Amino acid sequence: ADGAQPGLGGELHVLTLISLGDVENWTGRPDQARAHLREAASLARSIGRPHLIFRALLHEAQIDLSGLVPRAAERSRQAIDLAERHGWTDGANIALAAMTLGSSLTWQGQLDEAEPWLQRAERSFSMESNPLASMGIAYVRGQLELGRGRPGDALMAFRAAERQAARLAAPHPLTRPLRAWLVHALVGLGETGQAADILGGLTGP
Repeated sequence: ADGAQPGLGGELHVLTLISLGDVENWTGRPDQARAHLREAASLARSIGRPHLIFRALLHEAQIDLSGLVPRAAERSRQAIDLAERHGWTDGANIALAAMTLGSSLTWQGQLDEAEPWLQRAERSFSMESNPLASMGIAYVRGQLELGRGRPGDALMAFRAAERQAARLAAPHPLTRPLRAWLVHALVGLGETGQAADILGGLTGP
């Protein structure tokens, strides 16, 4: 679609850029993904589509979790502020933004500040309604509980994430690191035999 065309053509262009950025992220091209998502956000602003600005910011925040954690927090807050200004306080997207902010704060050791954001994400989903989102939220919950020195609670969260991952139609990129986090929790509980079994699977073909 022509990006200069008002209305539907512009929206389709933005959506295409967002989808492209998402694919590039999951196929190991984060720099290209960021460039397309920023282009999407700029175009969305020019055509007055705040919901698309929100989506572009959210996707970029999720990419930044892999190495630019403070910027992930900044982008998440921008997305959440935009959503709240427009009254978008429910639904999958705002829950994912809250989860991303909670994750970025957890990685920065700001566990008390991360907790209410993660709770907000958890309240937005039932485990049965959206396995992908539920997996991500449980994954972050496990990391937060490990950070608090609660390996038992962390293990419960990671097992919940594992169950949701098994419901997905195809293997998710987080499945392998999830098993590594399970090892951390099991070692914290003294369950070294189970941890060794999982490690054997991680180092196998």
